[in-house]
Amino acid sequence: MRIPTHKAAQMAGLHPAEFVLAVARMVGSLDECWPKVDEALVQTVIAMRQPRTEPATAQPEPSPPRPAEPELPVSGGAARLLDKLCRHGKWGDHHTPWDELHNHLGRGIPDLDDVVDELVQLGLLVQHDPGPKGRYSLRTGRKAEIERIVSALRTAGNHRQP
Repeated sequence: MRIPTHKAAQMAGLHPAEFVLAVARMVGSLDECWPKVDEALVQTVIAMRQPRTEPATAQPEPSPPRPAEPELPVSGGAARLLDKLCRHGKWGDHHTPWDELHNHLGRGIPDLDDVVDELVQLGLLVQHDPGPKGRYSLRTGRKAEIERIVSALRTAGNHRQP
C-alpha cells in the first residue's frame, strides 16, 4: 500500500526531506518515493533508525605509532622561503621579482642567494627570466612536495607563524 510521503515521514519521526533522501538512497530514484511511498519502505526506514542490539565486538588493536617525521629534504632557510612563498600564493604565473624576494619575502633568511639556487636546482622554484635578478615562483607540478616540506617545517615549529 502506498501512503503520502509526508505521512510516512511523520511515522518514521523524520522531516519529510530527510525521509525522502533516506528512501531515495535505498531505491535510487525519487519517483519511487514521491508523492507516495510504499509502506514497506517506511518500515525499512524505521528499522534503520532503531538502535542495533548486536553484541559488542572486540575493539580493533591500536595502530602502531607512526615513525618520526623525516628530516627536511631542503635546508632550513629553503624551507622558510618555501613557506613564505606559499603563504603569499607565489605559484606558477604569480611570480615575484628578485627585489621583492630579496627585500621582503627573503628578509631574515641567511645566504638567500644560496637558498634560491638550492631551490632552483631542486626544481621547487622556477626562475622565469635568465640572469641573477629574474622573477621566481613555486613550481606548481611539485605542489604536494612543497606543501609537505612547509607542513613539516610548521610542525617542527622552526619559524613563526603569520
